[in-house]
Amino acid sequence: MYKTSLLLLCLIALPVLVRGENVTIAISDFENNTGAFSHAALEKSVPEMLKTELSRFPNITVLERSKIQAVLQEHALAQSGVIETEQAQKVGELVGAQLILTGEISKVGDRYRIDTHIVEVASGKVFGDKVTGPDKNAMDAMVQLLAQNIIVNLTGEGKRQEKVYVNKFYAPWVLAAGAGTGIAAAFTHSSYRSNYDKYNDATRLNEFDGHYDKANRAFKTRNVLIGVSAGILTAGAVMWIKSKSESNQVLAGRTHHDNYQYALLPFYDHQQQAVGIQLTIF
Repeated sequence: MYKTSLLLLCLIALPVLVRGENVTIAISDFENNTGAFSHAALEKSVPEMLKTELSRFPNITVLERSKIQAVLQEHALAQSGVIETEQAQKVGELVGAQLILTGEISKVGDRYRIDTHIVEVASGKVFGDKVTGPDKNAMDAMVQLLAQNIIVNLTGEGKRQEKVYVNKFYAPWVLAAGAGTGIAAAFTHSSYRSNYDKYNDATRLNEFDGHYDKANRAFKTRNVLIGVSAGILTAGAVMWIKSKSESNQVLAGRTHHDNYQYALLPFYDHQQQAVGIQLTIF
């Protein structure tokens, strides 16, 4: 028996795409807007990384970028390094792509930013997505997050993610180690107090020496463990704060366009056996 539910979902998607269908996309070179000549290689490396990530999804066919370059040269398009919407439509028609993905790489303050624009060849409508990261070394993580969100937008498969962390500091494990060392210090302190009390209660000389030596060793060990525990916990706290800081985050976002349209459309999920209505923004 089918379950019926009224679903009001806010989805931003390209209107040409029916979720679950195959799509063909071509990726052009990106524009380097960082102002640094040393970053010029990103114009080609970032699209290549995006191509690799998107190609892993079976419903997305990514055309060889050499086809785009050949068309651009043959028809003298995008001489400025930027493919405008009308040019993207023409290129898409010539290479047989449903979608053309263009983009720019820039630097805002201390953070790097990748903006992508997916042009629907048939209609010229544009959908945008972007990511920001702390530095050039975070490009891999930025591209992976960007590709994941593009896949979600194009196919409806998976879940959109707004944030990933660049480095794993393993702060919880360090904090756990510090807590464990602190527990060991507590047990050692208990041993010290026990032997110290026995030393005070001893009535024979040989008992004095034995309990005193044990209490002394436990006392020194306890102090060392307390120091180690404090150091580990401090390091763990610093790692935790650093891991959650903006300098360790890659953030995603959408680039909105003014020509979006809205429609209430029927919704049917075969896997969940649910029907309803969804709000589609395109």
